Amino acid sequence: MFSEEIYNACRTTKEPVLVNGKMFWERAVIDSTLTNQGICTKNRAWYTVGGFKCPEGLTCGSYLDYNLPLEDDGV
Repeated sequence: MFSEEIYNACRTTKEPVLVNGKMFWERAVIDSTLTNQGICTKNRAWYTVGGFKCPEGLTCGSYLDYNLPLEDDGV
């Protein structure tokens, strides 16, 4: 139903970065009472029915976008 949208989160950089030999994509710290812990959508249709758009300066993305394992994302 939601496809991969549930794995998107607001990120501090536009793409993952190499940290200690491993790819890492930091989630942005956002007020979880307003944003469901920064879960976001890149799909405009879903956004209009309740999805969350990241604040300016942050990127909405998922480890799945780069074929990285989700267990590294803290999901």
